[in-house]
Amino acid sequence: ASVYTENAATFVQQLHDLHKEGKQQLKGLKAPLITFHDSMGYFARSFGLKRPGSIQNNPGVQPDRQKLQKLIEDCKGLKRVVVALEPQYPPSAADTLVGALRDKLKDLEVIVVTLDPLETCEANAELNATWYLEKMRKNFQELAKAVE
Repeated sequence: ASVYTENAATFVQQLHDLHKEGKQQLKGLKAPLITFHDSMGYFARSFGLKRPGSIQNNPGVQPDRQKLQKLIEDCKGLKRVVVALEPQYPPSAADTLVGALRDKLKDLEVIVVTLDPLETCEANAELNATWYLEKMRKNFQELAKAVE
C-alpha cells in the first residue's frame, strides 16, 4: 500500500508540474481556439484559452451550415484564430471551416494545429504514466505555434 501511495503522490505532483508547464507555454496565446469537438473544452478552460466553439457537436457528425456560419461570425474582427484538428478524425469538417474563414475573412490569420484529446491511441503504443504526460506536452507544443 505504501508503494501505491508513494507512486500516486509522485504522479499527482507530475500532473501539477505539467499543468504549470502548460500554463507557462500557453500564456501568450491570445488567439481564440476553435476545437474539433467539445472534448477539448475542458482543456481550453483549464489553460485559460478563449474558445468560441467547436466544429462538431458530436464526434463523427458533420457540422451543419448554421454552425459553421456561427463560427465564422464569431471570428469577425479577430486578427488570428487557431483551428484544432484531432488525429483520429478525417479533417474534412475542419478543412471546410478553414477554407470558409480564409475566403470570407481575408485579414484573419488561421493557424491549424493538431491536438490529441487522448481518447484513443496507436495500437502499438506503450501505455504508461509517461504516455499521458508526453501527449499533453505535444499538445502544448502544437498550440505554442500560435503564441504571439
